[in-house]
Amino acid sequence: MTTTDDIAPRVGDIWSTLEILDIATQPDEVAEWLAETEISGETFCSGYPVFIETGVRHLLSLCRYNQDLNLGDDYITRRALAQLPPLSEIPHSSETLNLYRNCKQIQSDIRGCTSSDPKQLVSEITDVIEPLLKIRRQLDQDLSVVDVGVSPDKVRRDAVTLSLYTAFQQTRNNRPDGYGPSNLTSWLGGDLREGFIKGYAVTLQYLWSTLLEPTEYVEAGIPDLGHSDRYTTRDVWELEEDDIEQRDENPLSSYRTQVKETIVDPLDARYPEEITTLSLEAGDLFHWTGEPVKEYISPLTTEGVAPSLDDLEPAARVAYGLIWFRQAEWIGEESFSRLPLIETVLRGLTDTYRQFEEEVPIHVTRFNHPTEGGNLVSYAILQRVPPRSFGDPSGWLIFNNVAADFEVDGEHRVKRIESLLDRIPENQVVQTTVEVDRSDFIDSVAGRLSDDYVKQTRESSRMMNAIEAGRGVLVELLTAYVVAERYPDARVHWSDKQDGEEIDVWVEHSESIRVIECKVDLTTTGVHKIRQQLLRKMGRFGSERVVKGEVWTWESPPESDVESLESNGVTVNCVAESPELTNSDTDDLSILFSEFLAENSERHPLMPGPRFS
Repeated sequence: MTTTDDIAPRVGDIWSTLEILDIATQPDEVAEWLAETEISGETFCSGYPVFIETGVRHLLSLCRYNQDLNLGDDYITRRALAQLPPLSEIPHSSETLNLYRNCKQIQSDIRGCTSSDPKQLVSEITDVIEPLLKIRRQLDQDLSVVDVGVSPDKVRRDAVTLSLYTAFQQTRNNRPDGYGPSNLTSWLGGDLREGFIKGYAVTLQYLWSTLLEPTEYVEAGIPDLGHSDRYTTRDVWELEEDDIEQRDENPLSSYRTQVKETIVDPLDARYPEEITTLSLEAGDLFHWTGEPVKEYISPLTTEGVAPSLDDLEPAARVAYGLIWFRQAEWIGEESFSRLPLIETVLRGLTDTYRQFEEEVPIHVTRFNHPTEGGNLVSYAILQRVPPRSFGDPSGWLIFNNVAADFEVDGEHRVKRIESLLDRIPENQVVQTTVEVDRSDFIDSVAGRLSDDYVKQTRESSRMMNAIEAGRGVLVELLTAYVVAERYPDARVHWSDKQDGEEIDVWVEHSESIRVIECKVDLTTTGVHKIRQQLLRKMGRFGSERVVKGEVWTWESPPESDVESLESNGVTVNCVAESPELTNSDTDDLSILFSEFLAENSERHPLMPGPRFS
């Protein structure tokens, strides 16, 4: 039966990935190949760093799950690597996180290599990743290949081929498969380097040229990789949105099947099934004969500087205090007595874990909210589900404002809770203290609550957004009606696009054009911003006719705002005061524009009752 350990990465997977980086960092060989293929240095240099970074990120993933490496980590580390907060927001240390931090520095140094000369760029990056290449040389001495009647050199080349195909040729979510996701910052996904797919593909093409026979190289379509314009095919909705025909694309992913059938399938057939698990991988082709693998990478795991908790932004501090969980229950002041409940939860978790012989620590976070006299104190206890469960459906119980530590009663409550924690064996409790302003704490916690309050709040917010949008459309329609009545010989356009810019209302006269910007009121948007919007929209019309700008509002605008706009040649009108509407009953409209304005009441009428008391 196949187990998780059977399919986990092994040292052979790590070596083959490092071997790819070694092959890719040979300056003379790369320069010679570029000259032979007549591929420009500019194309190569644009995507070469992304290829190397893909190798670094894939190496981290292999090390994280490696069954031979046995890196020290803990629950907080595993949560961090699963939830992917930036390393700059993880004030915690472990061997695994040290490895990530040291590789992050290597990644940063790779991005600092910017030479436009291919040979120079390869040399610079070779120096940067030397710590990784040194590990490859050390691993190389203690790896022996499987004895299956294939020459050792061929086995090693096959291992590299498998890793190159898996991590660099295969793609998903418009990035190489080996690229991520990761706690390291990304160059791909809307960032600068996303556009340099050709350089990445050319580097991949070079790697294939070092591993394949000339006939394989051609039959697998490798010479065409450099024509790739994306990593993966766009989704149907993306094609429609960008008005692109799918046949116009040439993604790197389109070569996968040809490469697999020409290279990988025949390779797989060379090896007996008994050495593989689910499918043949690089790690299947080696036996490890050296010391514990951890010793070989110890320079990257023994040192690493974690950020200080106090230096993080409030939201990041709260996220760390809750170990990046998105599920929580709020136990507020209107709940029954919280102190006895805290005691019940602590004793219950301790007894439950003991009964089932679960080696699961109890996580307790104390949140201090500074005030003039001291701290208001909230506690959070993790209802952690033991690892026998599928996934991690754990969540936090947040005990809001349990005590004020500067009051006699509050001090007693805090001491009572701390004494309960002290009675739990040291290795069975993990305590964290986070200082954060109460308002920031509530803002960060609100999105994690699983009760109806969050649902009500979000539904109310959506309703308010719909009402705001409705107000804007109503002002536009009323304005269009008024100007149509006022200028019967002109042509009125509503919600019309000119050169890609949506114009609220514009009026077409024989010798001039009125461009009208409609607002519920001027204060919300701001006079300067409104003027900039209007000028931009006026610029969408040609110079054949005079173009005038006007602003129409529902609320009567302040005199100072009117003067500011009119001094810049912009006419201001209040549609609600237009004589064209004097015969209409606008009382119902007034209700929409007044009673439901949030600034007119301490609490908006659509919002649920107070929650964070």
